[in-house]
Order: sequence, then C-alpha cells, then structure tokens
Amino acid sequence: MPNAVAIQAAVDEHEELLKDFFIEGNRITRNLYTNLALPWTLSPPVKEFEEATFLRKEWGTDNKSEPSDEFLAHQEPVDLDRFERILGTSSPVIRWREANLDKVGTELDVVRIIRNNIERLLHEAGVEKGKEMLRGGVKGVLLVVKRK
Repeated sequence: MPNAVAIQAAVDEHEELLKDFFIEGNRITRNLYTNLALPWTLSPPVKEFEEATFLRKEWGTDNKSEPSDEFLAHQEPVDLDRFERILGTSSPVIRWREANLDKVGTELDVVRIIRNNIERLLHEAGVEKGKEMLRGGVKGVLLVVKRK
C-alpha cells in the first residue's frame, strides 16, 4: 500500500477527531473486547457459565490463535468513493454528523476530511488521480462462552 504509514497516521488522527462521539460500545469493540467483563469475573460471578471452555479467537492481529485461519484479515481494495460511503456508516460518524449538520456533505465533513487526506497522501506516493485505492485488513474476535 503506497504511503501506508502516513495513511495509518491520518486514520489515527481521524479517530481522534471523532473521540467525543465514541460511546463505550464503540471503544470496547475497537479494543476487541479485551476489557469485556465475563461471567466469572463479575461480582458476584455468574456460575451458570464455564470458564474452562471459554474460547477467544482473533483474526488480523498479532495475537492470532491459529495463523492459518485468516478469513477476516484480507479485504479487497476499495476506491475512495466506496471508502467514504463505508466510513459514513460508522456510529461515531453518524453522531458527529447529527451534531454538525451544517458541515455534512461539505469539505468540512469529518469523512471528507479523511478522504482528502488519504487522497493527498496517495498522490504524494505517486498514485495517479482516479486510480486511488485502499487496501487494509480487518481485525476480528470471536468469544465463545458456554452455559453449563
């Protein structure tokens, strides 16, 4: 991916612009449920669930359970129009837009800002106008908790 480090930094800055529009559910999913209270960690513990059979499986992270099971890690490249549409569906963006109606659809729209930054970074790396594509991965986690 051309200029990948700078693009990742731009994405991180974008998330910083949205931090006030993240709710706890957004934060907990972004951290792959690492801080999720499980039945046996509650006070009092919920004894109807088995800790011994608990399974946590990650994809697209350095903490992979089985490196060969990469069904979530590889995504097809997307053009910037599709990227912009996808990003526009995220809950923090929706809440930002509800709070900033006058900026929605303009160059001050939070999604347009990240798109323009990524487009600029791709052009700086030599990507031709109209051929801008993004390739990335997806992190995922599966938690399995069995009832006794």
